[in-house]
Amino acid sequence: MLSVLAEKKITLLRLAEEAQKTIRKVNALEKIYLPYYNETLKYIADKLDEESRDAFAMLKLIKRTKLNQ
Repeated sequence: MLSVLAEKKITLLRLAEEAQKTIRKVNALEKIYLPYYNETLKYIADKLDEESRDAFAMLKLIKRTKLNQ
């Protein structure tokens, strides 16, 4: 009886330890990696938008120049 209880206690302690490890990993993802990747994605999207606007402005300039010739 006592050995069964000791075995269950050890099992619970191991499960609790694994749960703590998982919680730490989730926290790291939520607080460090996800914000970093979201910031990177925002930067890339902003750069692509900027390049798109630049290309559009350049096309308008070229079109205007061709029409004036």
